[in-house]
Amino acid sequence: MMMSQRNQKRITLQVKEGLVVVPLVDVLFVQSQDMWVRVYEVNGHIHHVHRTIKSLVANELPSFIRCHRSYLVNPIAVLMFDRVKSVLKLVDGTTVPVSRRKRSAVSKRLQKEI
Repeated sequence: MMMSQRNQKRITLQVKEGLVVVPLVDVLFVQSQDMWVRVYEVNGHIHHVHRTIKSLVANELPSFIRCHRSYLVNPIAVLMFDRVKSVLKLVDGTTVPVSRRKRSAVSKRLQKEI
């Protein structure tokens, strides 16, 4: 049985066109560049938002994994942590970098998710 839209955790994003409400389960990862972030969805949509990644971690996405200073990953979207290449492989085939400093914390966090 699917969770009703009302009970699902969501994030509201202020984009150029207005507000977009995205269920957290649909978010693969977030990539930052300066004062902008790109929110990548499972369906291929990419939302450009004028926010810092730090504010997203603190407020809307505390359950996401900070694997790199420029990336947040939804733990339910991770298929594999490739320690040799130091990347996370996601359900859509995307690879996201894991920094050396974050490697141990990412590994521990993913083991908790299992």
